[in-house]
Parts: sequence; structure tokens; C-alpha cells
Amino acid sequence: MSSHTPTRALATGFQACRFANAYLRLEDFTLLWNGRQRPCSRKAFELIWALAQMPRKTFSRDALIEAVWPGGQVVADEALTQVVFRARVALGPAGDLIKTVRGV
Repeated sequence: MSSHTPTRALATGFQACRFANAYLRLEDFTLLWNGRQRPCSRKAFELIWALAQMPRKTFSRDALIEAVWPGGQVVADEALTQVVFRARVALGPAGDLIKTVRGV
């Protein structure tokens, strides 16, 4: 995620993360953009959540796979590519905050 630093909030027992115009609510895996709920698959949400926790970090494919499919599952490259695509779509105009860096 780009230069937007997420803020974390603890309220009534659930975690949330805010960056740009997005609000992620971990309790029910909800993505809001400008206050409106956006369609977002669970895996896309998990990817966005992981990226938002460390916005300036560049993640390897293996690190992203571990964030979305924990426990050492074997995951095809295409599965991760699809989740990244869905995360970008879910973020709408901010989808370009998710950058692909080759060779990492």
C-alpha cells in the first residue's frame, strides 16, 4: 500500500484499519469505501488487511501467500494473482495502491 499510513482502532472488541478513503473492519470482513460497503471476497479482504498493516513494506509472493493462506498451504501462482486482482477491484479507485514489484 502506498504512502497512506493506516490507523488501527479497537472498539467494542474488534479491530479496524483505515487508510485513504477505506475502512476495513476485521470483525465481519467488511470493506467500506467513503462509508459505503464494497463487495470484497474474504481472501481479497485478508490480502488488503495484511498490506494495510505494513503499508511501506514490499512483500514477497511467499509472504502474501502465508498472509492469505496461512499454515504452509501449497497455492498456485494463479490463485494469488486472482486475489490481488480482486483486491484491486474491491478498492476501486485506490486499487493502484497495490503495486506489483517483479523479482521480489
